Amino acid sequence: MDYLNDPATHHRWSFQALPIDQDDARLAAALVWEHRDPFDRMLVAQSRQHRLTLVTCDPQITAYHPGCHWH
Repeated sequence: MDYLNDPATHHRWSFQALPIDQDDARLAAALVWEHRDPFDRMLVAQSRQHRLTLVTCDPQITAYHPGCHWH
Protein backbone atom coordinates (compact mmCIF):
# COMPACT_ATOMS: atom_id res chain seq x y z
CA MET A 1 0.00 0.00 0.00
CA ASP A 2 1.19 3.50 -0.81
CA TYR A 3 0.76 5.18 2.57
CA LEU A 4 2.18 8.50 1.39
CA ASN A 5 -0.64 8.92 -1.13
CA ASP A 6 -3.46 7.41 0.93
CA PRO A 7 -5.80 10.13 2.30
CA ALA A 8 -7.25 7.74 4.90
CA THR A 9 -3.78 7.20 6.36
CA HIS A 10 -3.14 10.94 6.46
CA HIS A 11 -6.41 11.48 8.31
CA ARG A 12 -5.89 8.57 10.70
CA TRP A 13 -2.42 9.70 11.73
CA SER A 14 -3.15 13.44 11.42
CA PHE A 15 -0.44 13.92 8.78
CA GLN A 16 -0.24 17.48 7.54
CA ALA A 17 2.07 19.32 5.20
CA LEU A 18 4.54 21.54 7.02
CA PRO A 19 5.57 24.47 4.85
CA ILE A 20 9.09 25.82 5.14
CA ASP A 21 9.10 29.38 6.41
CA GLN A 22 11.90 31.92 6.84
CA ASP A 23 12.46 31.02 10.49
CA ASP A 24 12.92 27.35 9.55
CA ALA A 25 15.39 28.28 6.82
CA ARG A 26 17.38 30.56 9.12
CA LEU A 27 17.60 27.91 11.82
CA ALA A 28 18.67 25.23 9.31
CA ALA A 29 21.44 27.51 8.06
CA ALA A 30 22.54 28.42 11.59
CA LEU A 31 22.84 24.85 12.91
CA VAL A 32 26.37 24.17 14.13
CA TRP A 33 26.64 20.80 12.45
CA GLU A 34 29.18 19.55 9.94
CA HIS A 35 26.49 17.50 8.17
CA ARG A 36 25.67 19.62 5.13
CA ASP A 37 22.69 17.72 3.67
CA PRO A 38 20.09 20.49 3.27
CA PHE A 39 17.09 18.19 3.65
CA ASP A 40 18.43 16.67 6.89
CA ARG A 41 19.21 20.12 8.23
CA MET A 42 15.66 21.26 7.45
CA LEU A 43 14.16 18.20 9.16
CA VAL A 44 16.12 18.94 12.33
CA ALA A 45 15.39 22.68 12.16
CA GLN A 46 11.65 22.18 11.72
CA SER A 47 11.43 19.57 14.45
CA ARG A 48 13.09 22.02 16.85
CA GLN A 49 11.23 25.12 15.65
CA HIS A 50 7.80 23.49 15.81
CA ARG A 51 8.51 21.19 18.79
CA LEU A 52 7.88 18.03 16.78
CA THR A 53 9.24 14.55 17.32
CA LEU A 54 11.53 13.48 14.49
CA VAL A 55 11.38 9.76 13.74
CA THR A 56 14.46 8.55 11.87
CA CYS A 57 17.05 5.81 11.80
CA ASP A 58 19.64 8.05 10.11
CA PRO A 59 22.71 7.86 12.38
CA GLN A 60 23.94 11.31 11.35
CA ILE A 61 20.69 12.87 12.55
CA THR A 62 20.27 10.79 15.71
CA ALA A 63 23.85 11.55 16.81
CA TYR A 64 23.28 15.29 16.44
CA HIS A 65 19.65 15.69 17.47
CA PRO A 66 18.81 13.82 20.68
CA GLY A 67 15.09 14.56 20.24
CA CYS A 68 14.85 11.85 17.57
CA HIS A 69 13.06 8.58 18.05
CA TRP A 70 13.25 5.27 16.26
CA HIS A 71 11.04 2.43 17.43
